[in-house]
Order: sequence, then C-alpha cells, then structure tokens
Amino acid sequence: MMTGLVLALIFANPVSAKDKQDAAAAPTETVTVCPDGGYESPCTFAQMEKAISLTSNAVLLLSKQCLYQTEARCWVKASGTISNMERGGRVIWQHMMLAPNDGPATEMIILFELEGKPVPRLVLAAQTEGWFLAPDVVANSDDGVLIHVLGRTGGNGAGNADLLVRRTKTGWSHISLRSWFDEVNAMLPAGFEVQNGVNFNFRDMHASSPVWRSGDGHCCPTGGTIQIDFAINTADQLLVAGLAFDETKPVAPTIYLPEKQQVSEQIAPKPETIPQGDVE
Repeated sequence: MMTGLVLALIFANPVSAKDKQDAAAAPTETVTVCPDGGYESPCTFAQMEKAISLTSNAVLLLSKQCLYQTEARCWVKASGTISNMERGGRVIWQHMMLAPNDGPATEMIILFELEGKPVPRLVLAAQTEGWFLAPDVVANSDDGVLIHVLGRTGGNGAGNADLLVRRTKTGWSHISLRSWFDEVNAMLPAGFEVQNGVNFNFRDMHASSPVWRSGDGHCCPTGGTIQIDFAINTADQLLVAGLAFDETKPVAPTIYLPEKQQVSEQIAPKPETIPQGDVE
C-alpha cells in the first residue's frame, strides 16, 4: 500500500475558493426528516441545518434534549465530547433518532465546536435511514485534525453513509466521499465492479471490499476482494492513490438457496389431523 504517499497528502495545501466550488457535494447532504416533521417533505439541507439549536446552553442539553428542532418525535441516542484537539476547540457531538409519523425511523448526527465563544459553531450535520457510530479522531496533529463518522445507508444496499471532516489552519472542511466509487470501478477489469459500501480505515487511508462479477446476485459477490489506498486532494475530495485486485475464480456456479421464509415453510411440520372416529 502507498501509505507514505497517502499520509503526505492528507493535509495538503489550503483549499482555494475555486477548488471548493469544484468539489462534489457530499452524498449525505440529503434530508429525510424535515423540521416540519414530515418524511422527505420539501426542505433544503440549509433549512435542516438552520433548525439545529446551538445556543450557549447547548452543551447542558446534550444528553437530555435533541438539538434538532423538528416536529417529528426525537430522542438522544448518545452524545459526547472530543477533547485535546491539537488544532481548534473541543468538538461536541449528539446522535439522535428521529421518528416521523409518515415514514421510517432515521438517525441523525451533529458535530459542533466550542471555540471559547458563547455560541458553538456547527461542523457537521447528517441523516441516514441506516445508522451512524460515534465520531472517531483518526488524525490529530498541529497540521490538522481528521474526524471520521462511520455510517451505513438503509435498505439491502448497505451503502456508505460515512462522514469525514478535517480542520486545518484555514478552518473546517467536508471531505467528499463521492468520486472514489466511479474511479475504482473504472480501474477494475471489464465485468467486475464494487457495489456495496466499503470498509474504510482512514487511519491508514485505506479501504477493502468484495468485488462483484457480472451476473452475481446483489447478496453474493464472487469476483474476489479489492484493497484501495486513498489520498485527499486540495479540493477536499477522496481520490484513489493505489488499488490491488485479488480475483477469485469460481470452480462451480453459484447456488442461491430459497429465502428464509420459503425455507421455513418447507421444513415446518404439517399439523396432525385426528380421525373423526377417535374423537371422544
């Protein structure tokens, strides 16, 4: 793996205004539960951010009250503080569960920074119908701070809902985790592709994933495994710095068993019938 090259690029030159304009928007900038409490009702990402109450007493309410002001039912799943940052103030986070009346439960996470000012500064806000884990500081030096929130999308796809933010001398920026996916599939041989979410390890700027062969079922990749090294460019995008593909060669066709419900119906014992003449 090209770890040396990758780590050298994590905290590259400051991002220019043009680079920021060219950077792709994060796929997590979607709103499932709006401030009006509706499921996918019309609202913008900016309106969702504006509904986050970051007052001077936000830290006191962290474990007791959702900071996202919405008419949907909301409760705090977890919260915490990331202290001892080499650059910037303490980072506070809150992990919420939202339950709209007309849609599925949605998880939401927010990060904000205490900079010694009365009002905290919002760093990150995101929602997913899947799940998030607690933020993880994967790099912490005077050159910069890198925080990863591991997440997955809802449904059978199990796609990435991961979030990655960094703080350098110029302030906070969001790392776009979009472009790498198409880049990897373009590098793979014809007939192979990555479909589901990969397993990120941002401490080493690396990820691994199974590989799908043409004709594979969504559940069952048979193509092999892929190892990916990443770098972050000056436009705050995650790019592929190296790739290793270990192909698996099947010796027989893949057999897809019946779904669980069908299997249970097949093996369930039939109820015994009692002849009428034996009934007392």
